[in-house]
Amino acid sequence: MIANDMCLSSTQHNPRFNALLTQLLFLLFICHSIHCMPEEERIQLRDEAREMFNHGYDSYMAYAYPADEL
Repeated sequence: MIANDMCLSSTQHNPRFNALLTQLLFLLFICHSIHCMPEEERIQLRDEAREMFNHGYDSYMAYAYPADEL
């Protein structure tokens, strides 16, 4: 029991271990949350961003290109 208490107290008071554990838990959380978006939603958002870019670019080419002013 005394050896177990010493082991727990040495890890609880070691700031380097606590920082490493915190970073590890944070990275695990980030890696888990990366895969939360379904593939269909990702493709839909990609296509929506592409359409918005093309709308802006086409408007620039139609109305502002020669003088680079709107």
